[in-house]
Amino acid sequence: MAYSTKFTLLLLSLFLLIGACKEPVVVPESNKQMAALLDTIAQNALKNTSFPYFNSQLAKKYAARLVGIPYKIPIQARIMHIQELLLSGKNEVCIEECTKVIEAAFPDNKLNRSSKPYFRILAMAHLRHGEQLNCQNNHNAESCILPIAGKGIHTQKEPAQKAFEIYIKLMEYDSTDLQAKWFLNLSAMTLGKYPDGIPTRFVIPPSTFESESNIPRFQDIAMGHGLAVNGHAGGCSMEDFNGDGLLDIFATSYGLQDQCRLFYNDGKGSFYDATETAGLTGLVAGLNSNHVDYNNDGFMDIFIMRGGWLGNIGRIPNSLLKNNGDGTFTEATKEAGLLDFYPTQTSTWADFNNDGWIDLFVGNETTGRSFPCQLFINQKDGTFKNQAKEAGLEVQSYVKGVCSADFNNDNWPDLYISIIGNKNKLYISRGMKDGVLTFEDKSEEAGVTLPIFSFPTWSWDYNNDGFEDIFVSGYGGNGNPDIPTDVLASLEGKNYSSELPCLYKNNGDGTFTEVRKETKMDRLLYTMGCNFGDLDNDGWEDAYFGTGEFNMWASIPNRMFRNKGGIEFQDVTTAGGFGQLQKGHGISFGDLDNDGDQDIYTVTGGALEGDVYFNALFENPGNENQWINLTLEGVKSNRSAIGARIKIDLEDQDGTNRSIYKTVGTGASFGGNSLQVEVGLAQAKKINGIEVTWPISPVLKTNYSNLNLKQHYLLNEAEKEAQLLDKPAIKLSGGNTHHSH
Repeated sequence: MAYSTKFTLLLLSLFLLIGACKEPVVVPESNKQMAALLDTIAQNALKNTSFPYFNSQLAKKYAARLVGIPYKIPIQARIMHIQELLLSGKNEVCIEECTKVIEAAFPDNKLNRSSKPYFRILAMAHLRHGEQLNCQNNHNAESCILPIAGKGIHTQKEPAQKAFEIYIKLMEYDSTDLQAKWFLNLSAMTLGKYPDGIPTRFVIPPSTFESESNIPRFQDIAMGHGLAVNGHAGGCSMEDFNGDGLLDIFATSYGLQDQCRLFYNDGKGSFYDATETAGLTGLVAGLNSNHVDYNNDGFMDIFIMRGGWLGNIGRIPNSLLKNNGDGTFTEATKEAGLLDFYPTQTSTWADFNNDGWIDLFVGNETTGRSFPCQLFINQKDGTFKNQAKEAGLEVQSYVKGVCSADFNNDNWPDLYISIIGNKNKLYISRGMKDGVLTFEDKSEEAGVTLPIFSFPTWSWDYNNDGFEDIFVSGYGGNGNPDIPTDVLASLEGKNYSSELPCLYKNNGDGTFTEVRKETKMDRLLYTMGCNFGDLDNDGWEDAYFGTGEFNMWASIPNRMFRNKGGIEFQDVTTAGGFGQLQKGHGISFGDLDNDGDQDIYTVTGGALEGDVYFNALFENPGNENQWINLTLEGVKSNRSAIGARIKIDLEDQDGTNRSIYKTVGTGASFGGNSLQVEVGLAQAKKINGIEVTWPISPVLKTNYSNLNLKQHYLLNEAEKEAQLLDKPAIKLSGGNTHHSH
């Protein structure tokens, strides 16, 4: 007994000694102040009985109105109470309450106009309960991937079976109910009885989900790396944040008390959570993020956007996190002059005045009270000054997406703004006039104002002609369309009311041609987060769309499209395993394992209290195509070379020459790609040369030669020769064996 006590004391002393040797995390005072401010905002919101995303609170409010009212009287407060229980994730309570109403108010258990809303909620509550038991509590890489099969099939089947039976009943009541048809087929998939276990007249044919081209399947390996964060809607950035030559992952989550997360790549095939040691504890509630080296010190900083969709109650400050170069970050928002209380979820970084320092445009959301957009010009001393008015950018609209690019190749960054419920805007830079940066609204002349209901956007050269094109996705439409109904209608060739995206091909003369139909991008996408990259290293940019909407019924698959030679886009969602049915938000492409192909990290989950899900990391299975990875470093230009234009001249196996065009940037307005330029070269025989147009005025171009295939290079603006980087490929533990090394 005495020996045991002494041994215990010895162990305790050893643990205390180890703890004493571990240096405590020194958190900057500004980080603590922002964390305290965000906590105060969250606590005040909890007291607001009308805050839209605290559904448990709303359920209590409606419950209070029901005291003493019997279940047989289905008043509006009753259905609102039950619905908020569903939205808060309290599915079993929702099922119990909904069943009591049906039994008391509709004793014949028959469907009619009055009872149908309750049966809809009951079916969804059963289906979501099944997801909780299976996809949440026993999550695996195939959970909720359309078409649901293999390990995605539920092992605890009772909830999905009950949902299935109700959806059969709903379809028998109204065979034109496409929402019920959609979820009937999904519930059948979760039970492993799709399609044969569904009455033939209600089946969505398996051919509906078939891909238009075959690609290898990308496996979700997030769980094996601690990257499967279970949270709400959010943004992500894939970048080398600690300067070790490896890409890391930063992710946010929309809930007012949801912690942002930073994961460092350990170079051994895995990642570790560095959130606390980086000083980020308490920095919560981001809907989107992007990254940039705003102070030209060689370390990537992070910008978090907050308050989107919340209107007047979305007065939550954004955060500028300054990278200290030692693995930690300092909250620099106030110091930089960026502390404002405007609702936003979109911004873009560019050197708008071509002075070698990166500037910031923030797209704020005016839905009632005016929250104007801002153009923050870098003052070169760590601070910014809003000069939107002087520049002619007095935009006060419901801005949902922004991107910057040099659309007319005059070396001045231009600006495209996506507005929900109004015409989109294209502002062409006229450069500096009498010391003042000015823009001109050329939206109508350029022909890029649609769609009226739009959300994320980006610029890219999808057809490799040397001119930046524009993609802007549709999002909803007049009359608040039902999403599953519209999506299934579009897949079945029926009429729907939601807006399609627009793909604008740059004509090179200041105008654009809308080419969604010609390129087969006339698809109903309902996009939130998205981004683009090259899945198969063929040199053509592909696109991944995170889909969904606010409500629990917006369970539709994320969509992946392969760019076929700049001519058309092929749906490869199911072939690649990308059809996640939970809400899709921030998306990042990047070469996490230095093997020459791009992996994909996605933030998954909705805004509602109970609408959470796991983020995913899709590892690229590899291919036989050639590639080159380029890290650009500005000297006179901004350090991270954002806006630099790259032309890669190639010789193919048959002796023909062609060119690939890239621009340095983080991609779409709701996602953050690596600033490392990762270029697929298909079956190129050799690289004839690379030309970089650096983002300064007057135009500076550098030509690099003697570059080899399948290598990593550093291109420094002040050096005429490329520097070969030693970046050995690593195998992501639990991942695939690659063939592109």
